[in-house]
Amino acid sequence: MGFYDKDIDKMSKLTGEDGKQFNEAMAEKVRKAVLYNYEGVSSITEESVDNYFKNFKEAIRQKVKFETNVVYIDGEGIKDLPRILWKP
Repeated sequence: MGFYDKDIDKMSKLTGEDGKQFNEAMAEKVRKAVLYNYEGVSSITEESVDNYFKNFKEAIRQKVKFETNVVYIDGEGIKDLPRILWKP
């Protein structure tokens, strides 16, 4: 999950995916889009984009409740898929 750096290890165990790689790839794509696709917007710098993401991620960590949950798995298979719950 993007932006949940503090939960990357939990998400990696749950999903088998490396959330850190996703976060880095997404941030790089957005950074390039902002810096290179908006011609004439000279006030946007790479540093300001980095600061924006840093502040945005911190706000999500502080304001959003985030948890994962697997109800149970039995011999017939998964009865309830892993869920990601969040509440603003």
